[in-house]
Amino acid sequence: MYIEQKYLLLVSSQLQQFKKKGDYLYNFRCPYCGDSHKNKTKARGYFFRKDANFIYKCHNCGKGTNLQNFLKYVDSKIYNDYIMEKYKKTDDAPDIGIFKQPNFMKGASPLKSIKKVSSLRHDHPVKRFVEERLIPTTYTLSYFLLLNSTLGLIKLYRISSLVWRKTTPD
Repeated sequence: MYIEQKYLLLVSSQLQQFKKKGDYLYNFRCPYCGDSHKNKTKARGYFFRKDANFIYKCHNCGKGTNLQNFLKYVDSKIYNDYIMEKYKKTDDAPDIGIFKQPNFMKGASPLKSIKKVSSLRHDHPVKRFVEERLIPTTYTLSYFLLLNSTLGLIKLYRISSLVWRKTTPD
């Protein structure tokens, strides 16, 4: 949809009375019939979105076409650019036809370094924090300590309804 809108806006400079009326709705004078010859402000040609396509419809002459044929009629250079961009093979687009096996972590898991707060020494800072907050021991069994030895960080987590939540001291 982005490419279609881009090329419609590129060709808009060649369309008389071109206006954006809403999301995916554009109005201008019909390039096929020229709309009214008496009144130059009448614009009865519309581009609108239908499904994933842009459709052109003139409410004066009844002409209806898709964006591709419209671009071919109005400006062949922009039409050629549109075709090249629409159908070119991009390397960054994922190929959904090929299944790639996911890479699973092997060896040391960060979850193996988790320790229960109840198993820590009494002079440990996390254990003191829990005790100073007067948290009952029935709740301290659900607290875990995550030690990150490479960064030297200590984080206290609580498991509740199978969701890990980081707790911060007040």
